[in-house]
Amino acid sequence: MAQTGDFDMWVRLCLKYEIRVPPEKLVRFCVLANEANASGSRPESRIRSTMELYSLINNYPAIESFEKMVAVFPEATKYYRADGLDLKFVLVIVAPEKKPFPFTSFFGIELLFETIADPARAKAIKDIYEFDYFDLINLTGKHDGFSFERLFSNNQSLSGERATVDKIKKHWQNL
Repeated sequence: MAQTGDFDMWVRLCLKYEIRVPPEKLVRFCVLANEANASGSRPESRIRSTMELYSLINNYPAIESFEKMVAVFPEATKYYRADGLDLKFVLVIVAPEKKPFPFTSFFGIELLFETIADPARAKAIKDIYEFDYFDLINLTGKHDGFSFERLFSNNQSLSGERATVDKIKKHWQNL
């Protein structure tokens, strides 16, 4: 990873071990002019960061216990069930709720497709969480993981503005 290598390392470390962060600053870094640092805000680094962050979230299914899940995602506590537990299901439910990036909902929905495709897990999740295929279909219509709806709305808005500009031009040409 070129943009998020350190962050990826920290996520993987934190998923395996308890860590402590000292209060004093131990690192300094130089900020170069014109966003020349590897982490500088340039189109290619922002695009790369998004791709790497999507790749990085694939570390989260490795969470092995509900306690660790709650340590990472405190809102997961509401999905604890004494009569059964599916950690990946809990993860895929909390991922879209977090919404730090549009792709977190896509990540969650993608894992849900895998979960529902397994008949035994699908039945267990239906029994434990009252969640089934129809709930999945409902979620796929709500979470815009690729931001298509936002892009469509923006394009529609731009098309309307272009049409208005064209009408004004035509009006002035006819005068």
